[in-house]
Amino acid sequence: AWIKWAQWASTRPDMFPEQLCAQLARLQTEAPVHSFGFTKRAIEEAFCAPMEATFDAFPNKPIASGSIAQVYKARYQDQTVAVKVRHPGVAEQISIDFRLMRAVANWTD
Repeated sequence: AWIKWAQWASTRPDMFPEQLCAQLARLQTEAPVHSFGFTKRAIEEAFCAPMEATFDAFPNKPIASGSIAQVYKARYQDQTVAVKVRHPGVAEQISIDFRLMRAVANWTD
């Protein structure tokens, strides 16, 4: 959640110093990535089947990676599909981030 906020803040030089926006803008292109092994395990767990039995084709490398997930361009039932796989632990981290944000907001009130 903090990365998402920072990415948004980087686009707002009207609200934040330009030097800060320039530093935060790096988060637009330097998003975290996770291993293909993690992706494969996550997909097989979600579909309760081997990846090869679910998809006609699935690449080893994502086409994009963001602060929350990676996106793959795969083939499923003869159609090209986008498959989004969340980074490990991201749901728990977002929950922690929101609790921290709430605490800071309550403290500043």
